Amino acid sequence: MPSLDDFIVDENKVWFTEGYWPEGVPKQLKDVDGVKITPMWEGYLHSAEYYGTLDNDICVFVYKSYMERVKLKTLFEYAKRFGTYLSDNLGVKQGDVVAIDVPNSINFVVAYMGCQYIGAIAQGINMTYKSMELLHSLKMTDAKVFVMMDMLYIAGPKDVLPQTNVKHVIPTNFVDFLTADQETIEGLGIPSGKDSIPDETEHYKVHWMKDIIKNTEPKEIKVEIDPWTTPAVYLMTGGTTGLPKVAMLSHANLVANIYMVKEWVN
Repeated sequence: MPSLDDFIVDENKVWFTEGYWPEGVPKQLKDVDGVKITPMWEGYLHSAEYYGTLDNDICVFVYKSYMERVKLKTLFEYAKRFGTYLSDNLGVKQGDVVAIDVPNSINFVVAYMGCQYIGAIAQGINMTYKSMELLHSLKMTDAKVFVMMDMLYIAGPKDVLPQTNVKHVIPTNFVDFLTADQETIEGLGIPSGKDSIPDETEHYKVHWMKDIIKNTEPKEIKVEIDPWTTPAVYLMTGGTTGLPKVAMLSHANLVANIYMVKEWVN
């Protein structure tokens, strides 16, 4: 297995030697305080303990004048519920692909972390994709599950999904994770596509994220992950020189990136 000693940067580079590099910032990743290459989920737990952030408002979602804050321990709970449902009810195994067509939101974070919890591969979907781009990306990764904002269903997924190997669709809406009273939520005017989505089709079944989080009892699921070689995320390239291709990011890639910026953002 590799170690951080195998990834040494040449310290004779001009950005090190000509006064550009800030004093106090390590030149080597191995010298960053507390650096530890682990699977993503283990890294979440390690960081929560290291920084004592379990009870911190770690995720903030803003819609118009409304702000929803979520504590880290609550995100862990949501993610474990989501991951447990994927594993126990949908048969998602380590290495299976879960495509996430959701904007920056609590919903995305829960789906993403839920995948890491069970060793599934989270595929980020560009929400500006046209139908043919969505079809290409889902065929390239052979995604088994498709998580989406309910309001997007008729804008592409409805026609594309029957042409893929997706067997389970998980619609969600921003309101699924809002804790305000009903009057406040209704006043936000958040659009919904719930009425346009069937319970199931001949190609796939539909499972609502809100129900998953509400009704699933989280289980302790342990998976063996080599962070250096195991895919954590699939992203599609831009397609500048041809059709977009799948770029794999391992658990080590993602964890190392977090530690690389640590000294810069304090």
